[in-house]
Amino acid sequence: MSDQSLLLSPDSLIEVLNLTKTATAVHIGETAIIQYANDAMLKIWGKGREIIGKSLADALPELKGQPFIDMFARVWREGLVLSGTDTAADLVIDGVLTTFYFDFEYRAIKDENGKVIATIHSAIDVTDRFLKKEAITRAQEKEEALIREQSLNEELAATNEELNAANEGLNLSREELKNLNQELEERVKSRVKDLMETEIRFQTMAEGSDILIAVGDETGNATYLNKAWTRLTGRSMKELLSFGWVDLIHPDDKDRYVDIYLSAFQKREPFAGEFRVLDKNGNYRWLYAQGPPRFKSDGSFAGYISSAIDITDRKLEEIERQELAEELATTNEELASSNEELMVTNEELISAQNLLGDALTSLSKSETKLKNLIADAPIAISLLSGRGMIVETANAKILEIWGKGYDVIGKPIIEAIPELVGQPFLQLLDNVYTSGLTYYGNEAKALLENQDVYVNFVYQPIKDEAGVTSNILITATDVTEQVLARRKVEQAQERLKMAVDAADMGTYAINAETLAFDASARLKELFGFLPNEEISYDDCLQQIREDYRVAAIAMIKKSGKKGNKFEFEYPVIGFHDGKERWLRGVGELIFDDAKTKSFFTGVVIDITERVKDEQRKNDFIGMVSHELKTPITSLSAYLQLLQKRAQKAEDEFTATALDKSVKQVKRMTTMINDFLNISRLESGKINIDKHQFDLADLMIEMKEEALTLFTSHNLQFGPIDNAIVFADKDKIGQVINNVLGNAVKYSPQGSKVVISCIKKENIVEVMVKDEGIGIEAKDLDLMFERYYRIDNNDNISGFGIGLYLSLEILNLHQGKI
Repeated sequence: MSDQSLLLSPDSLIEVLNLTKTATAVHIGETAIIQYANDAMLKIWGKGREIIGKSLADALPELKGQPFIDMFARVWREGLVLSGTDTAADLVIDGVLTTFYFDFEYRAIKDENGKVIATIHSAIDVTDRFLKKEAITRAQEKEEALIREQSLNEELAATNEELNAANEGLNLSREELKNLNQELEERVKSRVKDLMETEIRFQTMAEGSDILIAVGDETGNATYLNKAWTRLTGRSMKELLSFGWVDLIHPDDKDRYVDIYLSAFQKREPFAGEFRVLDKNGNYRWLYAQGPPRFKSDGSFAGYISSAIDITDRKLEEIERQELAEELATTNEELASSNEELMVTNEELISAQNLLGDALTSLSKSETKLKNLIADAPIAISLLSGRGMIVETANAKILEIWGKGYDVIGKPIIEAIPELVGQPFLQLLDNVYTSGLTYYGNEAKALLENQDVYVNFVYQPIKDEAGVTSNILITATDVTEQVLARRKVEQAQERLKMAVDAADMGTYAINAETLAFDASARLKELFGFLPNEEISYDDCLQQIREDYRVAAIAMIKKSGKKGNKFEFEYPVIGFHDGKERWLRGVGELIFDDAKTKSFFTGVVIDITERVKDEQRKNDFIGMVSHELKTPITSLSAYLQLLQKRAQKAEDEFTATALDKSVKQVKRMTTMINDFLNISRLESGKINIDKHQFDLADLMIEMKEEALTLFTSHNLQFGPIDNAIVFADKDKIGQVINNVLGNAVKYSPQGSKVVISCIKKENIVEVMVKDEGIGIEAKDLDLMFERYYRIDNNDNISGFGIGLYLSLEILNLHQGKI
């Protein structure tokens, strides 16, 4: 019996797969149509064989919104193998939506031509294993919480002893102290529980994010990295946590980025930087990482929470654009120089031709005068005699071109310059001699003994009284440098075109007078037009999203009038596909050589993915800030309650400590609100609740709060004018508080800070004046940018968002700062 006869039939193979305990299914197509599923897989799905032949979305509708359907489509399109461990999936079993955990693999099966013909899906239900592991983790966390709780209880016990001593003096009953102690213990437990829940929610969000998130402790060691790090680098969490991520940084970037991190670590300040990291495929990816410092409730440093995003595409585009710009600038300089030389040469040639014409009219009278003229002429000239082309005379310039000396005079041209044999010049001379017709050569290449040259030349026959050619006058100009320069420019332009195509840029040119519009095929595609479709300048403007259109048109007009560089980012809606894309346009007004015509030219690139990454980052910051608000609010309430009890007990030390704690909580609340407002502002969701109020009333409220918070400085309020304004009172108060807080922060203790509110016609001016360190001129245009921090403020805390947020709030009120 042959081995071939032992092969299983398709039915037998399916029967064998049905017997295996590993859940297995075979899918066809991008929609993952179920061609086969064994009993183990059907049991996992909670379905019967009626789903065979259906797409995965139709068979298991609860998977919509989960990542698995998109993963199947990607495996089919790209021929990949995707797998996961301890992956959560929500499935409907017996009518109940339940979360299970699986180890799974989606593997593309290809034919001999490499075409994907099926997708093998295998899965193992590891729910029990996952839950047991989670239970162990929770038990460990609970044990740690109990240890922390025990420490807190010990502190509470010490506090209780102090309260007992105080209560003896105040004749409070033991029963009241017991009740107070129990109440404090319950609240501490509640606080610990809230903090643990917040930590779990943070880790859950981090694990589901594509942003690379890391947490470091107070020693500088990483204690947590989310799965995005392992997916990018291919290294295990254990390797990464043992400082293995540093080994993946590009050698050219490692020292610089580590210095940034260590410098920020020593100063306990935020850090940010760009660097390249080796991914699992052996390629370097550019990352942009930033992280604020964390501090414990007692103010001690607790490490960093950092986030990083992939900026490889943007970085490569920036590098390529810079190289292209430098090369183009060099080429333009060379071209300008070559054009000037060519103009001078042409002027010399015209002058020489005029002189030569005058000389030819008197040639029959004075041959000696002609020879002298030839010798002194500013262009190359030679006179050949007879059909034998004897070199009768040759000036220094033509000898320089030929690479010969005066010894060639009297020799036939073929002997004087033997390297011309095989080139067209000897035949051209003979044709001119026999035909009597002048020949003009333009940028002709001559292969001479010492060099190759390009020349513009004229072979002009000299005739006797009978009209018979007796001599040939050669005039020539060496244009080698101009030709080579022009070709270099042409090559640079071709390289530029290739680079633009490689960078996937769209290009355009607009005649500033006629508005004639010339657009590349790529630019048409970016605006949703067909590559071969005729479009106008107005057609493109109409595709800019309406809320950006007016600003874009205004910036283009301003650039056209003032000659400034145009640079703007804006969304467009595709004309045919209706797809929204974010584009970045750069352009400027240029003139032709005669300065008579002007054109507005530029390039456009697709930045949709970068904009989406920015939005995802802002969403993440907003989400984390929102999650932090609840425990901070609870902590503030507990501290205020303890304040009242301490005041009632006349415990001056505790009351003072609690006052400082409340101030710190307020600062943290302000910081969280700033981050939330930035997130809302950039997503267009910030709410401005305008109503009429007297700004003087707000200033009085700010005065009462400031005198309580800023006791380290001499605050002086006045004058304060009454002024009814239509604005968002809370937001304006936030702006004033930000500016006042900066004045206190950046000026010496005990110095004077003056706050005034003065009405001037139809505007109100609020001014804060301090005696601080001031602002350098170079920082004035940058201080209102998001996250901008002045270099010499290393010892002053802050995130660089206060003035940015203040400016944006005032812009929404049509105000200014």
